[in-house]
Amino acid sequence: MIIPPHFLFDEEVFDRLHAYLDSIICTNVRLPKVPFKAPLKANGFEEFDWILSGEFWSTLQDFATHSGDHELIFSVLEPDPVNYFKETFGYYNWAILPSSLSIDDYWDFLNNAPNNSPADSILANAQVVVITAPSKRWAVWGERASGLCVLATVNNDKMPDWNNIRWLSALYKNKEWMDFSIEVAQQFELLDSDLR
Repeated sequence: MIIPPHFLFDEEVFDRLHAYLDSIICTNVRLPKVPFKAPLKANGFEEFDWILSGEFWSTLQDFATHSGDHELIFSVLEPDPVNYFKETFGYYNWAILPSSLSIDDYWDFLNNAPNNSPADSILANAQVVVITAPSKRWAVWGERASGLCVLATVNNDKMPDWNNIRWLSALYKNKEWMDFSIEVAQQFELLDSDLR
C-alpha cells in the first residue's frame, strides 16, 4: 500500500487530531445548525466548490500567516474517515498540510485518488470538510449538500473578506433557499431582517 503525501495513516495521530477537532467543532452537526464551538464565531460564507480548488490554497495560506500557523489540518468528516476510508484504503482522508505547499501541490492533494479509485479523491467525494490550524484561531466548515462553506474566527478576527449573510440569501431566489438562508441566519445569530 502506498500512502499519498500528507494523508494520515497512524491511528494515534488521527485520534489526537480528532480530539483536537472535537474541541472546536460539533462534528455531528450539519448546516443550517452551527457546527462551531465557542470562541469560534461565523465570520463569512462562500461556495463549497471554492474550498476544493487550487485558488483557495492562497486564502488558506493567508489564514495561516494571520494566525501564525505553519501547518493546516484538513479533515473530511463524510465519507467516514474510519469506517469507510481507513477500512477501504488503509489510511485516513485527513491530512496535515504544510502552509508552504504550492497551489499545484494542494490541487494534487485534492485530486489524489486512493488505489486508483478516482471517485474517492477528496475533490470528487468529500461531502463534509473542516479545515483549521493548531492555533484554533479559525476554522472553515464546508458541506457539498448545501453548497456552502462557513469561515469562523475567534473574536471576529479580521481575515480576508468573505461574503456576509445577505450574499447567502441572494445565491438563489427560490423559497426553499430563502428559508434555508433565514434558518442559517437565525442559527448563527446573524441579523436576518435583510433576508425577508
